Order: sequence, then structure tokens, then C-alpha cells
Amino acid sequence: MRRAPLLVPAVFVLALLSVLHARFSAPVPEGRTTRYTGTIVGDVRAGGSERTFPFAIDGGPIVRAHAAGPVAAGERLLVRGRLAPLDEPRNPGEPSARELGFEEGVSGELAISAVLARASPDLHDARVWMPLARERASVAVRRLIPEPEASVLAGALWGERGALPEALRAEFQATGTVHVLVTAGLHLGIVAASLAGLWALAGVPRVVASLGTIPLVYLYAWFSGWHLPAQRAAAMIAIVLVARACGARATSLNTLALAAIVVAIAWPPAVWSASFALSFSCVGAIVLFGAPIGRALRRFLPDRLADALALTVSTQIGVWPLSAALFFVLAPYALIANAIVVPLMGLIIPGGALALATAPIPVVGALAARTETVLLAIVIAVVHGIAALPFARVTIAPAPAWAIATYDGAIVAAWFCARRNARAAVVLVAVACAFTLLAANLRPPHGLTITTLDVGQGDATVIRTPHDRVVMIDAGGILERGPTIDGRSPAEAAGERIVLPYLHRAGIARIDLLVLTHPHGEQKLFHVHTYERRPRSL
Repeated sequence: MRRAPLLVPAVFVLALLSVLHARFSAPVPEGRTTRYTGTIVGDVRAGGSERTFPFAIDGGPIVRAHAAGPVAAGERLLVRGRLAPLDEPRNPGEPSARELGFEEGVSGELAISAVLARASPDLHDARVWMPLARERASVAVRRLIPEPEASVLAGALWGERGALPEALRAEFQATGTVHVLVTAGLHLGIVAASLAGLWALAGVPRVVASLGTIPLVYLYAWFSGWHLPAQRAAAMIAIVLVARACGARATSLNTLALAAIVVAIAWPPAVWSASFALSFSCVGAIVLFGAPIGRALRRFLPDRLADALALTVSTQIGVWPLSAALFFVLAPYALIANAIVVPLMGLIIPGGALALATAPIPVVGALAARTETVLLAIVIAVVHGIAALPFARVTIAPAPAWAIATYDGAIVAAWFCARRNARAAVVLVAVACAFTLLAANLRPPHGLTITTLDVGQGDATVIRTPHDRVVMIDAGGILERGPTIDGRSPAEAAGERIVLPYLHRAGIARIDLLVLTHPHGEQKLFHVHTYERRPRSL
């Protein structure tokens, strides 16, 4: 293609790195209980009496540590604990904890049995600067803004998730807007756009403004935790800004291909990750459909509103099949929810920064905080209202990889078709969506299958007969014995964490017979009421 000569080398680089998909960082070896010294280099998350945090072992890797007592970001600790590698998948289709840990920047887990000594943060260590800054910002946000608005703002600004009520998080998930609580491309894009507006108001030339925005975007990515999605988004935005500085189109297939090459070379193991696919599906759909949808909407709507809606529609076109396959959830109202929430985030993120910056100025800071509280309350009300609609959260089986690949091909074909016949392109997208949903619910005939799931203690056995009857034997529960590497019983919430995801992946929507061979002290099963329970012959 003449318009996108970099697409061919981009595909070549991605294919090469996919073949060379070896782990570039060796997992930590499992060790006996011993002493470790290190630094807390990230946020401390509380879960009941347990604290979880990234811990940089002196002369060793960064691991995810679990401790029972209070700790603070940046602290130096001498601890006694047991080190273990992150698990590879143990059950069919299960995501790899090792790959997920790579995205978080950790390569193992440390179960801390005792904190033997502690010291104040070493301010000469640059790794603690941003965790300390986030901790102070968190305190300031909660001093200015009430809950739960403060937790939503903390999630939007730097991805803080621990304090958000579980019910509210479920509503964000159900409406397809949970991505606004994870610092990634949307957030860095809003920061870059806000800076561009400030440069324009100041009359700064385009080249200086574009190149001057790059270090500020990277600074924000560092502040937000420097996780892989933020790093990848910063690299992609930097390429767009360089293209803008050179007078080229900021969003084009060339910049998308160049971003894919750079990101793949910089983080080779991430080429096969789900977040990599989601990132480039989102940006690719914006490049393909953002402009034509925007032009169509400008016939009926003001330009800025049309552009915001075009961004939302094109994003949903790109990401919904992958999102549904990863989270087993179809959010029918995601388009409506995102059309309202995403533009509001364009005001909330810079408004939150303004509220923090002006907090020492009584009148100005109070006004900024009040405005921010109102905007956040609107977001929460919208999410709550849409999540309460009928069929707001539809649980579906994931579409197979071939169906998603076919969908992507149809979307590209729709882009070509849109140049000549916009209605035909819309019909093609609609047919592709229907085909993907149909493929997710089609399962080939099978014989008798018996699948044994590792639920931490014992097994859960799923038996499927040739007539598609399903028998499950055991499903995990609470144990009376001591904690494991993460400080909890290995069977705790096994139904929600292990059994239910497997059933979704296997396309099992009904259990005909559930057999419990023995109880535990406080038996907790997965949500059986999710399934239709009918007395049927096997």
C-alpha cells in the first residue's frame, strides 16, 4: 500500500518477535524462608489486614510482596519471608500470572512472615519519588473531595484501585467504562491534548509544542506507576507528536505501524499480551474510522461533540470482541456509557490536576474541588443508572480466535467500502458483529470429556457427556489450614477465580448435576444461581 509502506515491516517485526516469544527475563527461583532487604517501590494496597506492594529486593528482582502489618510506600524493610515464582497457567485457557506480572513489572511473589526492621525512604533513590508523590496526592484528593468521588478521581489520575467499592467497580465493568480507572492511552492522550491546548493559548510554535509535550507525557506515565500499558501509550503518543512536529498526519497507518514496530522491539514479550492487542485494536479502529464517522456526524452535531462521539464509536468497533473474549462480558450499553463518560474524563483529568495544584489557594482551590466533585458525581450517576438497565451485563462465552480474526478482516474491508458506500460499510460492520456473537455460541460436537481443574486444594472435576450434559464434582472452598504465598487459603473464592472462568471459556451455561464429596469448615461455592438448574437425564 502506498499510503502505509511501514505496514509490511511492522507485520514482519511482529511475526518475528512472536516466533521468538521466549521469556526475556527469567522467573525468580523458589527459595526457602530467609531474610530479604529491599525497598517498597510502588503503591501499597490494603485487602483486609493484608498489604500488597511491589518490593525491590537489594541486588535482586522486583517482586509482589504480601505482609500482614502496616507498611508505607518508599520504606526500606528487612523482612523474613519465602520467595516464589509467579505461576504459569494450571488450567485450560487460564491466563498466565507470569505474563500479567510482567505487565506490572514484577517477576515473583514474596510471602512476608515478619518485618524485622524498617527505615525511612531513601530520597536519593529515584524509584521512591513517584510512589511518595502518589501517596501525598491520594491524601490531598481525599481531603478535597468526598468518597466515592475521590476514589474514582484517584483511579482516573494514576490508576489507584484499592479504595474503590467493589459494587461500584462492578458497575464500571458492566458498562464497559472500567478502562477510565486504568492509566493508559486515554489518560495520556487527554494529558497530551490538554498540553497542546495550553501551548496553543500561549502561542508556542507547533514544532516546539509537539516536542515539548513528549517529556511531560513521559513524566505523567512515570507518575502513574510506569506500568507497561502506560509505557506503551507514552511511546505511541511520542511517535504521534514527532509526526505532528514534522508536519505529517498525526494519526495515520504509518504512525500506527511505526508505533507497533517501536513497542514490539522495546517490549518483545508483550507482543502476545492481551493489552497489546487491545491497545492496537483501539488505535487502529480510531485511525480507520475516526475521521469518516466524524464527518458523518458533523452533519447533525457540533464539531467537537461529533469528534468525541466518533472517537467513542470507533473505539468500541475496535475493542468489543477482544474485551468480551477476555472478560466474558458483553456490555450492550457500552457505546452510550462511553459517549458520556469519556468526554467527561477529558474535563475531570485536567480538572483534578488543577484542584491539586490550587489546593493551597482557598477560594480557587475550593471552587476547583467543588467543580470536580460535581463532574465525578455525574460520572458515577451515569454509570450507576446504565448498569441498572435490563441486560446491562450479559455473560457470554469468548469467541474463538479465528472468529475475532475474521471480524478484524471484515472491519478492514468495511473501511475500504466506506469510501464508496457508507451504508454498505455500516451493514458489513453489523454483520461482522452478529457473526462474532454467533461464533461465540457455536460449539462443535464432542464426546465424553473429563476436565480436572486445579483449585488449590484438591480438584474440581467437570464432566461433559456427548449430549452436552454437565456434571461438576466439587468446586473449592475455605480451608482450615494456614495461608499460602499470597497470605490466603488457596481455595478461597476458587469458584469465582478458577471454576467460573473455565466454564465461561468452555461455553458451559448450565450445570445439570453438582456433586459435593465433602464440606470444609466454611464451605463457599461459586455462584450456582448463575446457572439454570434443571433436572435432566445424563
